Amino acid sequence: MGTGADLELEKVIQKLQTYCFQNRIRSVEYFKDFDTLKKKQVTKSQFTRGLNILKKDLLQNEVNKLIECYSIENGNVNYYALVEAIEKVFTSKNLQSKPTIKVPRPGECIGLQDGMIPNLPSLSEKEESILHRIALLTNTRGLVIKHCFEDAGRAGKVTEEQFRRYFPLSKDFVKEELDLIIQRYKVTGDNNNNLINYMNLHNEVTDAVAIIKDSPIPVSPYIISEEKMNEKWTKNNYNIIEIITAKIIEKRLRLEDNFSDFDNLRTGYCTDFNLDSVLTTCGLNNCFSNNEVEELKVLYQKKDLNLRLFNYKKFCEDVASATTYKDIHRDPLARISLPTSNVTLPGRRSRRELTEEEKVMIKDIETEIRSRIAKRRIEITNSFRDFDKTNQGHITLEQFKRVLASLQIDGGRQDTTQTDLLGKKYCDLGEGSSDLFNYRSFCSVVDPVADSLKNAEGDSKKPYVKPAPSKYFTETGKVFDVSNGQYK
Repeated sequence: MGTGADLELEKVIQKLQTYCFQNRIRSVEYFKDFDTLKKKQVTKSQFTRGLNILKKDLLQNEVNKLIECYSIENGNVNYYALVEAIEKVFTSKNLQSKPTIKVPRPGECIGLQDGMIPNLPSLSEKEESILHRIALLTNTRGLVIKHCFEDAGRAGKVTEEQFRRYFPLSKDFVKEELDLIIQRYKVTGDNNNNLINYMNLHNEVTDAVAIIKDSPIPVSPYIISEEKMNEKWTKNNYNIIEIITAKIIEKRLRLEDNFSDFDNLRTGYCTDFNLDSVLTTCGLNNCFSNNEVEELKVLYQKKDLNLRLFNYKKFCEDVASATTYKDIHRDPLARISLPTSNVTLPGRRSRRELTEEEKVMIKDIETEIRSRIAKRRIEITNSFRDFDKTNQGHITLEQFKRVLASLQIDGGRQDTTQTDLLGKKYCDLGEGSSDLFNYRSFCSVVDPVADSLKNAEGDSKKPYVKPAPSKYFTETGKVFDVSNGQYK
């Protein structure tokens, strides 16, 4: 048991804790303006002024008791120790050093918790009927009482005039019933008794546990259609090594340098977690599904007791074999060619596998669109580029449909069967981006470039060749006789 002085001090601190908890006050704000040097101490007069501003009804003997308890050797008062004692009502400090400790709920140390109503009289039958109606109406209409008064004041208290003005259910209650509500939640102990604590009303008519229990959890089930489940993609025709090799060549990466950071002894092995780190570092973590990465781990795994290692040395050699020749020093006449677009195709494109019937239908649609573009001389590529701000060559399928509708290439049809068929062919980025349409490939089919323009473009890209003199005519126009080397 503590002494009488300790019990008195504990009562004063608990009094401050209750006041700060009910009004959501941070007590440090009332002292830090006096502590300009941030020493966590103030003079006795400053400490007294801060306490009087914090809570005006503190008795002088209570203030003296706090000064006596928190005084330090130089005559000042350690206000921060009092602040820490008050703040225990909100939270616990130094939790990082006590990971297993059970943290009490705010207000539990003083017998209060969020949602509990302190110092309110018991409900009469009339008041209980009124509060029941308020709770029923707010729940039915989706109202939150405290939000209705936030424009008037966010401290949990408003004046009586403001309460009558912002009370959302004024039309549902007569004046006598509203007076009973105001009388119940009128603040006592303040100099101005005209304040109404609307937070107490909110807490009494709002059952947080019931709201969480009864409110339906929003769900949005994703049901995959049977047609989508039966779709087959060309990416499934390649193995995981071909796909990863294509991506690495496309991004021009050297994986072995990244793996060696995790292999200090250069054993050629690393852990599965190191593989995940390397893929993330190289920007490949979003290029492959979890099943594909797991397949790769199983392919190059090595079990060491209970630890599964990844043979990154062999993996890097298999990937590099597409662009390099390991034993070139033994074969000096070997020629190494650069990888073509077919090598990187598995990493860049993944198209749906179409049936023969779908291919015929798509070919007819392309022929019809090509005819319309040729007759009306439409520059269709520029219309697609308006949606492709980053010049990636892809737009969404909905944007593609909008372009066809705006140019009236679809013939004004409301049926989207034809555009959906085109999407099956030209959406070529795989299942994860099945709605991105490759408009460049589409334009090359329905609006092909003329051969003369292709030849002109090819000539413009050739290196400059100095004009050579004619083998048959001189500069003056005479014919050169090759047989005797004379002019005629």
